[in-house]
Amino acid sequence: MPHSGKNPTENAKICPMHRKFISFVKSSRVLPPLPKRILIADDDSSVRHTIRTFIENRSPFEVCEAVDGNEALQKATVLNPDLIVLDLSMPTANGVEVAALLHVRLPRTPVVIYTMYGDLVRESLAKILGIAALVPKSDGVGTLLGRIEALLEAEDVLARQGQ
Repeated sequence: MPHSGKNPTENAKICPMHRKFISFVKSSRVLPPLPKRILIADDDSSVRHTIRTFIENRSPFEVCEAVDGNEALQKATVLNPDLIVLDLSMPTANGVEVAALLHVRLPRTPVVIYTMYGDLVRESLAKILGIAALVPKSDGVGTLLGRIEALLEAEDVLARQGQ
């Protein structure tokens, strides 16, 4: 089929809602907000996969993964995620070490510890390390997602208030 020089979306079948959205973006020159980005660091690939699948199927969040503490630090610096989920027990750098370094490098980024060893971190230590929440793995991924949503909503409210 020869190229007509027109935008290919003009002739494509697009639902009316998407057509209105495209028209709005073109006319207002306002880009839609980017999805929130979450970095998940856990050395267990099945845990990372479970969290990623659950979150992606039930929210608009973009999920990135790290397999250990060092990779979490590297990816956090490059990706600048909106929230980071850490396991406590990881090779190369554990969740406490990573949380402490992230608190210095990305102080406005909430960190959630999702672990089987939640009783090892007291609330006072969590506060010092800048950990926004501790979620036991036994509470499940639904509880983790609920905490993520609440923290990101709180961040949005603070941003709108200029905090």
